[in-house]
Amino acid sequence: MKSRFAWKSVLFACLMAFIFALAVLPVVSAQETTGGIKGYVKDKTGGTVAGAEVEISGPALLRPRKAEADSAGYFYFQLLPPGDYVLTVTSKGFRTYKQTGIQLSAGKLPTYEIALDIGAVTETIEVSAQAADITTSNVAVAITAQDIDTLPHGRSYQSVIGLAPGARQEPLQSSRSDRLRQNGF
Repeated sequence: MKSRFAWKSVLFACLMAFIFALAVLPVVSAQETTGGIKGYVKDKTGGTVAGAEVEISGPALLRPRKAEADSAGYFYFQLLPPGDYVLTVTSKGFRTYKQTGIQLSAGKLPTYEIALDIGAVTETIEVSAQAADITTSNVAVAITAQDIDTLPHGRSYQSVIGLAPGARQEPLQSSRSDRLRQNGF
């Protein structure tokens, strides 16, 4: 009888450890420590440059990484540690493109649109300014007191959220039965 009880307690402990491991796994895997860089290589007319040699280098890497743009001119570097990088693109019949001062932080994946100039192989175009980050967007709105006084609104500050551009009303993920709290922004 004692061995049966011991067997059940071991089985219960293993089951609890398995459930705990499943609960902790998403939290552990969600930590990002690297970033990436992706982009498209095109010529000045907007046509893709297939097979362009793309190189990323910087002090955070042991040696430069190289890739080749695919048939659509697309390239992608992943698992890059945070730091400063230099992006160099070369292709036969085009000038070499070099962008310095790329600041990469953990979890970021900026996209670069690189336009190559036609020219001799010995010519290099160097860009030292940071490209605009087109992967994020911010929307802000200022609602004046006159707007609040002239537009219909409720007694809560939340009733004016719908006036902001891009705001939309969606149901909350709640099981409350209170009808006044079933909608959110």
